[in-house]
Amino acid sequence: MQDWEKEKDVEIDLLQILTVIWKKLWIIVLAAILTAAAVFGGTYFVVTPVYEAEAMLYINNSRTAGNPETISAADLTAAQSLTETYVVILGSKAVLNEIAGQTGDSYSTDELKNMISATAVNGTELLRISVCSKDPEEASDLANAAASVSAEKMMETVEGSSVKIVDQAAI
Repeated sequence: MQDWEKEKDVEIDLLQILTVIWKKLWIIVLAAILTAAAVFGGTYFVVTPVYEAEAMLYINNSRTAGNPETISAADLTAAQSLTETYVVILGSKAVLNEIAGQTGDSYSTDELKNMISATAVNGTELLRISVCSKDPEEASDLANAAASVSAEKMMETVEGSSVKIVDQAAI
């Protein structure tokens, strides 16, 4: 008899399999409970929560020649391209040193650079500043300091533009 003919005759008795599983159900339930307890204990006692605070800046390039009350399409395009420049300015040592000084010098510039990030909001003139910290109040304070310091530094650095804080970070 060939091997493939032997395999055809194998029967699987589902009732027998279910009976074995039923007899060993306590092991399955115990394993699930122990796994759930280990995961809960690990996340509760080992993982440190990280809080994120955000502030939002509006970048305007309306101080060009003529009437500052009218905004042209060229002004909007220039403001959108300036947001990427402002992201780089926010990560500069001068801005980070001033943020550190304003918040009590508890962090180095490298630590602040790792905590603070800035992104342009989907092709708009808005710049989102995010700060991650283990303390929610500290994250909010750093985000607000980063918004105010960077707004001042950005207007000093790039002439013919204005930066306004749209949204302060809150706890």
